[in-house]
Amino acid sequence: MPKPSECRAPAVREALGRLERSGLIQIRQGGSTVIRDYRSDAGFDVLPLLLAYGGDVDRRTLASVIEARAIIGPQVARLAAQRAHQTPGVADRLRAMTSELEAEDDPLQRMWQALGFWELVIDTADSIAFRLVFNTMRDSYVRALDVLVNVMAAEVGDIGHYRALADAIALADPDAAQDAAAGMLALGTKAFDKLLREMEKER
Repeated sequence: MPKPSECRAPAVREALGRLERSGLIQIRQGGSTVIRDYRSDAGFDVLPLLLAYGGDVDRRTLASVIEARAIIGPQVARLAAQRAHQTPGVADRLRAMTSELEAEDDPLQRMWQALGFWELVIDTADSIAFRLVFNTMRDSYVRALDVLVNVMAAEVGDIGHYRALADAIALADPDAAQDAAAGMLALGTKAFDKLLREMEKER
């Protein structure tokens, strides 16, 4: 903590308030501060902080993010197919985004476009819980883009899975949507697992 003379009291209070809302500390009556165990007390919004700090990416946390999206993504896709009728024009928009992704050559821009595609899938699923989870995972992605841009190249470059998912949602076919999403995300998971094994060998 900085000395009182080095910063303004309102800024300190705001910083402490943010830490308390994140579940990282507890401010007791009287002003004493207790550091809490983030594993048992923190919220999901702490994930981006755990993933990247000081310019370094924590591999174990990133592996957990990749694992979580492989489980959550297919279920979100299934919901999107079931609820697509609630979002007029979603089929055309997803197909247009797929075409734009196919035409893009820049790897970094492909990552952003892939995130945009999934953002529309999430919105079509119409689940506030999944939406908030996506927001946190998206923020985590942004912090690790330098690592992910090459690892995820195979996934974001496999247009067939994106097209299959867009078509499944358009046809309101939950099973096909779930399968397409699982196949798509498995490519990224496989590439990331390979990277981790290579990094372990270098240690």
